[in-house]
Amino acid sequence: MLNIYYGRECIDKEKFIYEIIAQAGYGPHERTIVIVPDQYTLEAERRAFDILGVQSLIGLDVFSLSRLGHNILAEVGGGRSTFIDKYGRQMLLTSIAREEDENLQVFRGNMAKSSFIELTNDFISEMKQYGATVDTITEIMETTGKDSLLYKKLADLRLIYAKYQEKIEGKYTDSEDLIDLYKDKIGQSALIDGARIWVYGFDSFAPKSLEVLSGFMGAAEEVNVVMTYDQNCPDEDLFRLTGLVIDKLRQGAVSAGCPLGEFSRISDISDGYSIENNADITIVEAANLYNEAETAAAYILHLLRDEGFRYRDIVIICNDQTTRASIISRVFDEYGLEIFRDAKRKILNSNVAIYIVALLETLDHRYRTTDIFKALKTGMTDLTDDEIEALENYSLKYRIKGSMWLKPFEKGAVEYGEEGLAELEALRGRAMAIFTGLADIYNKKQTVSDFARGFYDYLTGPLDIGRGLAAFKEAQIAAGLPDQADATDQIWSMIMGLFDQIVELTGDEPFCGKDFTEILTVGLDQVEVGLLPSTVDDIVMGTMQRTRVGQVKAMIIVGANEGILPAENSGDGLFAVEELEKMAEEGHEICKVDKVRVQEEKLAIDRNLSKPSEHLWISYSVGDEAGGDLRPSDLIDEILTAHPGLQVQRDILNRDDPEELVGGKLSTLRHLTDAMRQEARGEKVDPLWTSVDKWYRQADESEMGRINEAFDFDNAPADLSAGEADVLFKKDETGACVLSPSRIETFAKCPFAHYVTYGLRPEELRVFEVASREIGDVYHACLMKITSRLSSEDRWDSVTEEECRELVAQVLQKEAADYKEGLFGFSNEEKYKSNRMESTCFQALWALVGHVRAGRIDGSRYEVAFGRGRAIPPITVDAGDRTIYIEGKIDRLDQLDNGRVKVIDYKSGNLDLKQKEITSGYRLQLMLYMKAAQMGEKLPAGVFYFHIQDPRINMDKIANKGGADIADVVTAELKKEFKLNGIMVDDEETIHEMDSDFTGASDVIPVRATKNGLTGLPAGSLVTDAEFEELQKAVDSKLDELCVDMVRGGIDIHPMNINDETPCKFCQYKSICRFDLGFDGCRYNMVR
Repeated sequence: MLNIYYGRECIDKEKFIYEIIAQAGYGPHERTIVIVPDQYTLEAERRAFDILGVQSLIGLDVFSLSRLGHNILAEVGGGRSTFIDKYGRQMLLTSIAREEDENLQVFRGNMAKSSFIELTNDFISEMKQYGATVDTITEIMETTGKDSLLYKKLADLRLIYAKYQEKIEGKYTDSEDLIDLYKDKIGQSALIDGARIWVYGFDSFAPKSLEVLSGFMGAAEEVNVVMTYDQNCPDEDLFRLTGLVIDKLRQGAVSAGCPLGEFSRISDISDGYSIENNADITIVEAANLYNEAETAAAYILHLLRDEGFRYRDIVIICNDQTTRASIISRVFDEYGLEIFRDAKRKILNSNVAIYIVALLETLDHRYRTTDIFKALKTGMTDLTDDEIEALENYSLKYRIKGSMWLKPFEKGAVEYGEEGLAELEALRGRAMAIFTGLADIYNKKQTVSDFARGFYDYLTGPLDIGRGLAAFKEAQIAAGLPDQADATDQIWSMIMGLFDQIVELTGDEPFCGKDFTEILTVGLDQVEVGLLPSTVDDIVMGTMQRTRVGQVKAMIIVGANEGILPAENSGDGLFAVEELEKMAEEGHEICKVDKVRVQEEKLAIDRNLSKPSEHLWISYSVGDEAGGDLRPSDLIDEILTAHPGLQVQRDILNRDDPEELVGGKLSTLRHLTDAMRQEARGEKVDPLWTSVDKWYRQADESEMGRINEAFDFDNAPADLSAGEADVLFKKDETGACVLSPSRIETFAKCPFAHYVTYGLRPEELRVFEVASREIGDVYHACLMKITSRLSSEDRWDSVTEEECRELVAQVLQKEAADYKEGLFGFSNEEKYKSNRMESTCFQALWALVGHVRAGRIDGSRYEVAFGRGRAIPPITVDAGDRTIYIEGKIDRLDQLDNGRVKVIDYKSGNLDLKQKEITSGYRLQLMLYMKAAQMGEKLPAGVFYFHIQDPRINMDKIANKGGADIADVVTAELKKEFKLNGIMVDDEETIHEMDSDFTGASDVIPVRATKNGLTGLPAGSLVTDAEFEELQKAVDSKLDELCVDMVRGGIDIHPMNINDETPCKFCQYKSICRFDLGFDGCRYNMVR
């Protein structure tokens, strides 16, 4: 007999059901079966225990349809088929995608995308639930225009579906075909025969499920279906879907020969919870998502503290599980509220899944470094975090990749020492043993089944993944994540299940590592693990459709916005909504159409709105994370219409009552801090915060101390003590205070950068590659050796261009070979750069030859050191109670025929030299070199930078030279590129000793001859002797100032700013200093 009972959601249907079951009796000989949706079985059992007041449910079983089907097959036989679930289907469809992609019309190219395969997987699943076959698709195509997009889509789907069915035919059973296995065996089941069956919690049934229910009607003593339904009421349209379901149930009973029994409204059960009887309805309009979450948290805290609610009395519904749910979790943490998110988690991003996939990808990609460390960092190996970090730093520095991982580490003996390098080599050996052991299995000629078995044995044997899993679970528990530790066990079992399905599907095929990894990854991407609350007293958060709860005292609905509640169709799918509706209207119901989904969503909303017995709280936001506008859901208007006089409240941050902000300990502290900031700005704050401040100072003095420190924080570091300054960077091995010109420049540019560089001395991760620093080092060394040699052999005037080329090739080859353990021969890229450097070095050398030949130089010296014990004494500075020695090395020191001295510094970067940069301390190096070179008696000629570069000539300029010889024009342009850049004395004799013969602009120095005399290029580069002397005095004064500041331990965060250019731009230590003009202690040293 079929009995149908119905009522609105305000009726406690479970109470109705279990009271009738109790009256009728149940036991081993009076079997009662309760059928509910998959995700509701646990809650249904809990409700049964609560209502019946018993300790056990002997004779009363709660099943989902699929679980009941398995039990029937276990009883009567026929359940020995090898099942393929949605994950196996996904993997098989991935294989089909590779084979059939070229044969598709509309979906070609999409089958390689896992997201598209997932859509196909879900659609085939629904088609099976609706009993749609390949023939069904053919029938639809026969009534569809062949040139239409729908026809071509159907043709593609038919091909994919047919191939899928062909591959599983006679071998496997799709899990969606389970009903086909047991529906005809229902009559043979003693479990069903004579049983009283109750079905509830469903809003609709797929056609195949209706067939099963019809089978139950023919075999059981009675089938009782409880539906959410009403008739002859203002909102009758809400129940259109369940009305159709009731009609189909009756038709099924007739076809099964089952008499129709009661069709009655449940009216004798007290409607103990209902929105209609609930005077405590709250609707909140929030300014943004964060305010909305905080207002919800404050309300829940009020229920817990003031009304004595338990966590389990409250449920949160939030359809936006992407954005809002994570915001809710963070805000609730501040309020000390733990919530359980009723959502499944993908296992692909779990550590054990990452480990297994990374092991395979390491071999697929031939020891790609990122794959290796992805595996090592999962915590599944016996390498410690420090060991992995050391190995990674070495691999980054020396660019270890590919097959290099299989060879001993040889580079780095200078940096790490023999012992350190040996330790790293031992780490490499331990790490590679993980992968090379698998490679022995991976590289065999074998079937998929052979590899899977070998891989499993390797994981559980040599790799001892059980130990790794146990250690990882312990770490999760220690971190306060017991639910994730439970999930780790589930995930391992699920991965092994995927292995089994891969073997079932492709076990006899030849093994291909890339294909195996792809199929496994696709499967892992589909598998989701569901977690149960860690305690019975949890605040559960889920969505309208997924989360099924029984009676609760309070329901909190967050995100009642348009498009979210009810959820709008995403638009993603194989077929457009209109196409599916059209097929359904023509009698081809192959899947759930959108209007059914919308009806189900509305029923879910109605169901959840009716669950709370005491409080219903609903919120919506008017602004999203980006500040865009959001609209409230139509549900808000419906509730306001149904409840005249109900007022929409503002969120707690926009109300006039600060007491509402006093809630969670951390959240209240945040609001107190905001009030303190307002007060600091001179704004008026509510007196309440004075009391809150007093409470915190008594209850949590340390926390308030940290807040006060934060308010006083100005990011201004205190000077080092004399002892700290000495220990960190003031003395050399003799105990003397020795500084270099470049170090003084660093201090002038930013004292804090100087402190970090020379005091803390953090180790910079330098990659073993040819970069600008390495190129500059070799350029410099090469030019120093060649120019010194030309001077000692007195060959400047006689050396030929070809000889210069040969000299550069010889010296550069030796310098590059000796540099950093053969860096320049490390790879083809380095060799290419080395070849380019030869051309650049020659161009620079030949330009220097031209400079020397153009001038009258009495003698040149290279790499001239000055300091204690040297021919040129150090520069000494009296810094209070100590003497500072400035020592260094001048790249090139020329003495002209007239006795004046010229200083040249070789730079691979293009530097300008301006007087204000010198006097500010930004560029002191050349002037200090000059001071040392003069030794108190020689007159200066000038100080210059020589730019070592690979010059680029603008060919447009050459084209505009008319009939001039192109080679001559290029030569002239190259000379300009290598012109010295600096400051020189305006003395005609001296100028001509640096460039003896020029008209117009000099090719050697930055000066131009005009009818009015000599002009500096740019202005300021040509100065009188008196002006040069004043410049030197300014340098001396700045030098004294900087040395005194340095000795006293000055480490101010005070970067120099010249024409909006600051050293911060290329500073490596910005994350350390946290320079921010918003702090009082952060300011620029402006140079005007």
